[in-house]
Amino acid sequence: LDGTYPSVLELTPRLAASREVQTCATSMWIRYGLGRAPVDGEQGWIDGVTQRFIASNGDVRALLVDLASSPSFLFLAEAP
Repeated sequence: LDGTYPSVLELTPRLAASREVQTCATSMWIRYGLGRAPVDGEQGWIDGVTQRFIASNGDVRALLVDLASSPSFLFLAEAP
């Protein structure tokens, strides 16, 4: 993403296509969806979610379905 961009309209597609941005977006959606930071045992699942999000060309709806159908999300512990 190095370089200059005369407008946000030229920057936006570059951000959307960036693997680094897609990985960060996945991580942030997971944190938000779970209401907590992921734990060590979830790294394999996180890697899979991230790869599927990248393969979907950044389809946020598919990412949210993936997150909502995961065991980590389905079996969230209730807050005290």
